[in-house]
Amino acid sequence: MAADLSVDTAVPQLTAVRTPSRRFLNLDLLRGFFVIMLAAIHLDYVPSLLGWVDGRGALWVSEADGFFLISGMLVAMLRRRDLERGGLMLATRRSWRRARQLYVLACGLTLIYTAAGRFAAGRGWSGAKVGLDTHSAWTGVVVNPLTLRYSYGWADFLTLYVPMFLLAPVVVWALARRLDVLVVVLSLGAYASVTWHSWGAAAPYLQWQADFVLGCVVGFHFETARSRLAASPALRARLQWLVVAAAALIYTAGMVMLHHQSWISGSRLYAVLLADNRLGLIRPLLCVVMFAGGYVALNWLRRPVMSTVGPTLELFGKNSLYVYVVQSVFVFVVPFVIACHGGVGGFCLNTALDLSIIGIVWLGLRTEFLTKYVPR
Repeated sequence: MAADLSVDTAVPQLTAVRTPSRRFLNLDLLRGFFVIMLAAIHLDYVPSLLGWVDGRGALWVSEADGFFLISGMLVAMLRRRDLERGGLMLATRRSWRRARQLYVLACGLTLIYTAAGRFAAGRGWSGAKVGLDTHSAWTGVVVNPLTLRYSYGWADFLTLYVPMFLLAPVVVWALARRLDVLVVVLSLGAYASVTWHSWGAAAPYLQWQADFVLGCVVGFHFETARSRLAASPALRARLQWLVVAAAALIYTAGMVMLHHQSWISGSRLYAVLLADNRLGLIRPLLCVVMFAGGYVALNWLRRPVMSTVGPTLELFGKNSLYVYVVQSVFVFVVPFVIACHGGVGGFCLNTALDLSIIGIVWLGLRTEFLTKYVPR
């Protein structure tokens, strides 16, 4: 097996799948929506318009889940193309290059945010994000991010992505070997283990990899599935209605449970399956259903979406890494400012704050502010 993984000739001949040169618009729109909502979720100033729409990030599926799933999809699409063109070595080289970029960015941001947080804490300022390392010596503060044991700030997902990009070529290679069931079982098994076993610093990686790996499975077979469904319009129509209805039901049920906590208070089964600090056992599967429903709904609503918020969502989706990094700066700084002025406001002020951050990030993209230094 080790030899198989080390040479390109071990990669099976894949059935040729045409991957369009243009990006999938719906994926950009969805990812743009997810990264926009992350700012509002992280600020957590409610009531607000965006906080109401997304259930304050506390529904059965979150924007972060969708963000990881779409990332896995796109990675699988790209790495499958690499397998077809140059074998496993090419796929590994390109995926690891991206992992290195994310690693450098994640470690750098963690050090910057930790220094800023310690500076604020030393002066008695409130508003710092939880999780700040205020006790370790600076040698530990430097070493721990480098070993992926510590991340801080609102761009901490970048740290979680690093091992995923390192393992992505192996996952895609296994999918090419038709080992889909093994990939899914291992991924969901690792995810489920966090509920019953304490993995320490490894727990977040085991948690978030489930959405990413399921996204890889979806992305690897995406074009094949589209082609087969296109050949059967009746089946495609039934499946489309089914996934949209299922997604709407999941969203509605999650919103109802959010506002009627007493209904499920004390229910261990509910906590294990759906809540449990985002470790509910069936949450990754619901994420796939929600993605499918959202994708189909965007097909149906393409014209009104693109005539209103669509161009902004597309811009943010195409530049999601830049948006994620830049909004993390504002989400980190704003709580200090708010704390100095006595707290948050009502619905209108909180909504204006969320929209202001979105507007500033949009302006940064349009003017290409720091785009040479912040990856897009």
